Amino acid sequence: MLHALVAALQIVWSGTGATAANTWRQPAVIWRPAAVRRPARPNLVRALQNGVPVEAEWSVSPDDGAVFSDDLAPHVYPASGGTFVTASQYRGPVTIRAARGSETATMQGYVYDTLAVGCLMNFDDGLRFESDGSVHAVGNPGESDIFMSGAGVNVKTPWLGCTGPFVSARANSAFELHVPYGGRLIRFPSESFFSYLRASDWRDDFTIVPPLQSGDILLFKTHDGQTVKFLVEPRDAATGPFLTAQPRADFADYRYYTRHPYRPHAVFGSHHE
Repeated sequence: MLHALVAALQIVWSGTGATAANTWRQPAVIWRPAAVRRPARPNLVRALQNGVPVEAEWSVSPDDGAVFSDDLAPHVYPASGGTFVTASQYRGPVTIRAARGSETATMQGYVYDTLAVGCLMNFDDGLRFESDGSVHAVGNPGESDIFMSGAGVNVKTPWLGCTGPFVSARANSAFELHVPYGGRLIRFPSESFFSYLRASDWRDDFTIVPPLQSGDILLFKTHDGQTVKFLVEPRDAATGPFLTAQPRADFADYRYYTRHPYRPHAVFGSHHE
């Protein structure tokens, strides 16, 4: 089987949350772009044949699960040689398919909403989670489940969004990220893949989050006992895919992969030894 995987068509992905430059042993993390002035970096999928990138026709099931593009701004992935994949309105498990001639390859993935914390991401002040797992902006830390603090001036600019007590007006300036109901940070790289983390992996290690790196996973509690897992792409303010679990329940992606264990199926169609 190893020979077949190397010799025939194969899908790999890279980007936030990938444990290697080209990941195929884990389902793809797909996230909806946040409606912000500085959009989140999408993930990248490539079709390989004999380990060499090749052109392929891309599709996804359900058909509203993701969008493929090769014309995003070049600063996102310079000379990428691949296809960008972002989410549409769908949330949940998907199957990505690449077709080239008589061969096809598939890869599982999961579509997440995007959490963006701080004024630089056009959320005013802090964020609060509702009982259905949705999140909205609130005006002060006392009502927030996650918020930023830092030096700033009470001025709004067209580019940076709001400033004030929650985040510095200066891009790339220092800020503190608060999770008042307790959190745990899982550093990247880690053996704990984002989609496989459970709500029970949460610990009450801190209420002020240590400095973040891209690919870190933050698990934190909300005011009503929900658990949130957040795959971090820090940049100017923390943004990335997230999922919530109700008290005494588990994350939907973990439940799905428990029922449908992910086993890479990189080869379909004709293949000759």
